[in-house]
Amino acid sequence: MSTNASKQDKNLDSLILRLVVIFTALSCIALFLPALQGQSYYFDDFRDYHLPLRYFYAKCLSSDQLFVWCPNIFNGYYLHADGQVGMYHPLHLFLYRCFQFTTAFNIEFCLNYIFAFAGTFFFLKRWGFTLSPALFGAFTFSFCGFNLLHLMHINAVAVISHIPWILLSIDLIMREKAARSAYWTALTALTASQLLHGHPQSVYLSLMTEFFYITLLMTCRGKIELPGETLARHRIDSWAPINGRSLALNPAGGTQRLGLVIAAKITGCLIGAVQLLPTADGLMNSTRKNYTLSTAASAEFAGSGSLSPINIVQLWSPYLFQDRQVGFTTHEFSIYNGIIGIFAILWICANWRSLGQLKRLAGGAIVLGVVGMLLSLGENTALHKILISVPYLNVFRMPVRHIVLYHFASAILIAIFLTDLHRATERGQTKNDGHFRLLACIPGISALTALAATVMIVTDYRLSSQTISPSLLAIWYGPLISSLIFVCIALSVKGKRLYFAILVLLALIDQSCYAITYLHNKSVIDYQSILEYDVSKRKNEYPLYSRINELIVYDLKLVFGYAGLYPERRVSRTSLARLRGLARASLLTETRVPSDYDVELEAIDINQVALVDTQLDLPAGPSGIVTILSDRPGHIKLLTDCRSRQLLVLNERYHEGWRAITDSGSTEVIRVFGEYLGCVVDNGAREIILKFDPQSLRLGKIVSCTGIAIWALLVCSIELRLGRTRKAVIEPI
Repeated sequence: MSTNASKQDKNLDSLILRLVVIFTALSCIALFLPALQGQSYYFDDFRDYHLPLRYFYAKCLSSDQLFVWCPNIFNGYYLHADGQVGMYHPLHLFLYRCFQFTTAFNIEFCLNYIFAFAGTFFFLKRWGFTLSPALFGAFTFSFCGFNLLHLMHINAVAVISHIPWILLSIDLIMREKAARSAYWTALTALTASQLLHGHPQSVYLSLMTEFFYITLLMTCRGKIELPGETLARHRIDSWAPINGRSLALNPAGGTQRLGLVIAAKITGCLIGAVQLLPTADGLMNSTRKNYTLSTAASAEFAGSGSLSPINIVQLWSPYLFQDRQVGFTTHEFSIYNGIIGIFAILWICANWRSLGQLKRLAGGAIVLGVVGMLLSLGENTALHKILISVPYLNVFRMPVRHIVLYHFASAILIAIFLTDLHRATERGQTKNDGHFRLLACIPGISALTALAATVMIVTDYRLSSQTISPSLLAIWYGPLISSLIFVCIALSVKGKRLYFAILVLLALIDQSCYAITYLHNKSVIDYQSILEYDVSKRKNEYPLYSRINELIVYDLKLVFGYAGLYPERRVSRTSLARLRGLARASLLTETRVPSDYDVELEAIDINQVALVDTQLDLPAGPSGIVTILSDRPGHIKLLTDCRSRQLLVLNERYHEGWRAITDSGSTEVIRVFGEYLGCVVDNGAREIILKFDPQSLRLGKIVSCTGIAIWALLVCSIELRLGRTRKAVIEPI
């Protein structure tokens, strides 16, 4: 290659690198714009769940109150068990205690995407990709359809952002020769962090990815050749592979390395028990517990949110449908991740022999992507029935979320595709290889799809008004972008390198616009301003609504609410509305054991007669007086004065984790009216403390502390066995 040609190639590579960096920065600015302006997104689960409940969490932290129990929804709710606030995650404890609320929330939100980007970049660098394709792959996954359209599921995205880091840690444990204690520690910490974020379904998706990656590594024999650089060095001026290097994977020691991975995962689970055990408690006290049994109802629940096969069309026609998808929510059923992903899959299949040792990674990514796509179809495939037969996996709905496996695999395949295409560009092939006919199928299929949709609109086909977009530009976007990318690929392979840069630019624009057009009309708000909202007109109505957690910022106590694990209740919605007339705290002397709570509640005066599970022997007489001394979340202090033993009733939802402490010792907590909290108090003036102290949380803290101790012991053991810090050995081929 001449000096002039080499200089031109270096300038082109530099241009491509700049394009990736610029579009990454622009995407971050577009996504983080509300945060940069001191505002927050305010729609869907941001409004209904995460913002108000994190506000409650931050308020409790600032006033040193118990945050695991929220008295403002469901008449009281084990909020920590629901998990989605991530209350014991060290990052959350730090952010919401040390920063103003909006700032803390925005930092948490932004870190998810930064963390995913960095992890994917270093994971791809580990496999030898040079700087530009590694950055492009990181961009593809960080701003993929799942991560961006699910931005309101902030904890789910947080868990998913750990996946590339976990795979990187596993890779280092399995393939490096030294310093494994640091990698083992990283894998342990990342596993614990995922659990502490509190979205079990996303943790399960991560485990599936880890399983496939470990299987990939364990099936390798001898040495895995890296086509490019190692993790330690970055090369900016070329996408082409440099001197081949390999990291040894000793088949005889593979089982031992796998043991280290398993030990790290188990230790991470032990550390995360402070969240894991309360979540199990919440599940067993929720409406979902019935789905843990293999029943028709559980199969129907687990199948809800299955991707309709017609949505596969989105992969080459992203704007074909009126709301981007066929289904009830855009963020769940929109599966597009850039049309370049389809080109990458077909290119890799057509040029399999030229991939060298990247065949292993490409093959693993293809398998992961296919499995993710099939599982996202849910009840539309037989594979779903096998999946939900696994214990407790039938408590997860929305099988379509498996699409994140396809999106992660797609990011890897795109990095491989661009690297191999760049090599073909440098060779400057002039013949029309057979793979062009395969790639031409994409714009062809996309054009046929757009033509069929256009005919449906023109002929006023009855389904068109419900599913097909009325905009011809939206319908024909797929054929247009796929045709342009196909032309750029064809010209790049013929040695016209500028078209390779145009290809990268088109791919970046394609994926960026898909996300930006989704976010551009979403509501944002300065969350502090909602405190000025006048709720006086709704105070008599609020308990009848179900998705109004936002009202808890006004310290309103809701009969209903919105959560992931809805608490199981013994009384109907109508009876719950009737129980609104119960005083905050009262003393009653008459009790009944009902055969049917709803029937009995219609026949009694709830301020005179209490319904309990076991008959209480209480003497008749006038009711005593109750004074509330302190009423804080999970900690209520009262003073009672009565002439005989009476039943203290508090309109706080019953949970077996409540404890009643009197000046004479602990007393049994009783379920009253099938919903509320009560305990028997003796005559005279008595001070009673009702404290929420569930066994699942106590045990979780003990197990977590034990896990930390085990982690420390194992780190010391590994260090003693392997020696102090040693430099990783990389053997040249």
